[in-house]
Order: sequence, then C-alpha cells, then structure tokens
Amino acid sequence: MSNPMLFNTLKVDTAAINEGRAVPFPGADKVTKIVPEVTVRGYTDDFINARNAARRALADKYDGDWQSAPNEEVRQMNARLLKDHIVTGISGLFNGPGPEENPVTLEQFTAALADPVYAKYADICWQAAAKVTQDAEKQRAEAEGN
Repeated sequence: MSNPMLFNTLKVDTAAINEGRAVPFPGADKVTKIVPEVTVRGYTDDFINARNAARRALADKYDGDWQSAPNEEVRQMNARLLKDHIVTGISGLFNGPGPEENPVTLEQFTAALADPVYAKYADICWQAAAKVTQDAEKQRAEAEGN
C-alpha cells in the first residue's frame, strides 16, 4: 500500500532563495587551500522581473528579439542582473601579490563580471544561483527531517 502525498511536500524554501548562501567555486579545493566562495541569492521574483524587463528593453532595440542583440550587450545586461539581484558577497579571492594579500572586494568582483576576460566568474555566479534555487527544496526537506 502506498503512502499519501502531503500537500506541503513540494513546498520550496523561499528563505534560502531570497537570503542566499555561500557557494564554493567548483574545483577550487584541488588548486588552493583557501577555497573562494561567492554568496548568491537564488532566482527571486525580483530577479526574474528585472531579467524580463531587461530582455524586453533589448527586444525593443532589436526588432522584438532580445537574443539578436550583440553579445556584449547581453553580457552587460547579465552582469547588471548578477550585481543587482544575485551576488551579495565574495570571499577567499585575492589580488596579491602574495597568496592571501589584498582580498577582492564585492565591488571589484561585480564590476569584473561584465568583462569578457572574467567570463568564468560570471559562469560561476550563474551556476551558484541555480544551485541555491535547486537546493531550496532539498534544504526544506532536511529542515523538516524528511
């Protein structure tokens, strides 16, 4: 005999999405003793609304198709979205010259996200935000002891 499914089983932990959490850079533990972490929110309503508005603005410029915009404009749009809605902190990343000297600031990090030279950092931020969003269900279940 099967157990009935409870209504709140599919409830998402929106607190985890809205407040965010620190996510380690993937693979960094194999390279360095201090693992860099980016603190990110998940895909909040504010983020989705801002993303939709930004895409509409690009679509208005490019015959109704935001995806036909030049890549540099899309990268700038995405960097603004990361800065304004997703990334809230950075730790364990340094400017040097020594291995733990001159920590990278949040302002420095988010400004770099628009630069194609630092595209991997933007990718890490998007992956981290997706992870926070996807893990919200798992965190809720663990908090309830399921």
